[in-house]
This record gives sequence, structure tokens and C-alpha cells, in this order.
Amino acid sequence: MGCEGDMAARPHLGRSGALLSGSADGQIVLPVFKEQPHVLLPQQQYKLTSHFDPDETSGGFAHGKDPFLVHHNGVDIYGIPKRSAIPGIDHHEFHLPPHIPDAERESGASRFYQWHFDGSLYNILPPRVGCLLAVKTPKGSDVTVRWDDGTGTEMPIAPGATAIVAGSRALALLDDETRKIRVNSHIEYAPHAFVWMSTAHSTRLGHLLETEGLEKAPDELLPWSSDKECIYPMVWTNPKTGEQSLQVHGQGAFKLYLKNNTDGPEEVVSDLKEVRAFMPK
Repeated sequence: MGCEGDMAARPHLGRSGALLSGSADGQIVLPVFKEQPHVLLPQQQYKLTSHFDPDETSGGFAHGKDPFLVHHNGVDIYGIPKRSAIPGIDHHEFHLPPHIPDAERESGASRFYQWHFDGSLYNILPPRVGCLLAVKTPKGSDVTVRWDDGTGTEMPIAPGATAIVAGSRALALLDDETRKIRVNSHIEYAPHAFVWMSTAHSTRLGHLLETEGLEKAPDELLPWSSDKECIYPMVWTNPKTGEQSLQVHGQGAFKLYLKNNTDGPEEVVSDLKEVRAFMPK
């Protein structure tokens, strides 16, 4: 299994889902600097984030080794040389049509862009800490986010907001049988997952890819090797508190290793349509 990284400096999640070395302190820390742009500049944001993980060795940006995520027309975060900005993707290119009509969008209708956890999903462990800085956010009335998955579900949210789900709560909401499978199962992510998915369509909800055969073929990707592919547990364990959280990246999922219990037989699911059918269960 790839993505082992530097075991002395970084935490490593093995097939058991247990943390083998390294840990955070188990506390939830949420510094908020609201409406204070002079307090937290981009340079200071990086410094603040690095304090949470002083042993980090990848250069301060976990995606920094993937050219697809590092460079876009030479754009860097202002004031921090060589720390690149990841551009947005137009929803007309990325999401499955039909799209929300312009008139409805102007009236406040919206959708989620992409549900994910931070990580390159290839050759690099996910970051231990995430820090979000909104330099400028839209102002105005709440928008109405539509699931557009046939359920009619909607929710009001501030324009430009980022929705965050507690993985521990998501796990607790599962029925016992589904939870047992999740706790004992793993996901293999596609090599160079973000390049691989770049030609495919997201679902309208933003949690999966549509199975249309539009993903890039293996020989169209940057050079890759199987020993650098990432296989992660579906459920991650806090090393200090023992609390478990569901954490999966539905759009990058390439293969499933499903088990009902630790010592039971393992079912390998490699058909992408079946992989994606399992993910929302």
C-alpha cells in the first residue's frame, strides 16, 4: 500500500484504520478572525496552520508535489511566493446537466460544488490540519442550496459559504449493519485522482462522479506507480480520544475493499458504477 510517507514525522493509517505513529492532541481548535483582514493575512495564515503540525515535512502544502494542483497559469497566492492558488472550475464544465437556469441562479438558487476531504489522494498523506481563509466573500441574502437528487431537499446558506460535515456525526447516523461495513472497509483512490476525474462530470449534489466512462485512461495520466496509490480506511480513529469518524472522498474512489468484520472475507469492488452505488449508502 502506498502513501506511507515519513513514518517518523507523519501519522500513517494502515489497513486496520489505526494510527501507527504521530498524533494530534485530540482537541478541536477553531480560531475565528471574522471581519478582521488586518489580523490574518495569507502569510500569517500559513504560519498559524504550521503551528498545529510542526513536524510536517512536505514543504507546507500537501498538494505541492502534484503539478496539476500546483500550477495554473503561473498564479500564486499573493505575498507567498511558490504557494499556488487552486482555481475554481466552472460548474457548466464539471457538473452534470441540466444546470440551474441563469434566472433562478440570480434569484438565489445554488448547489454544492464538491464534497471532499483535503488530500492529494496519491503518494501524499492527507494534511493533519486544514485552515480556510476567505479573503473576500459575497454579501447579500442567503442562497438556497438544492440537492437536486430527486429528494427535493434544500437548505439556506450564506453566499460563498463552505459547508462542513462532522465525520463522527455522519458515522453515528448510519444503521448498525452499514456502520459495521464502513468501520472494517477501505477505499483505493485513483492515481492522480484529480487529473483522472477532470474530464468526468460530478453529480449535481457534488458527492460523486457520474459513471459515463469520461474519466481519463491510465495511459493519459502523469506517470504513476501502483506502490504510490492510496488505500485509506473509510473510518478514521482519533489517536487520543478513540473517536471514530467517517471520511471518504466519493469522487476520487476507484476501488472498494469491503468487510463485515475484521477477520471476515474481503469483497473487492472494482466496477466504478458499483463503487459509486455503494458510497451514499
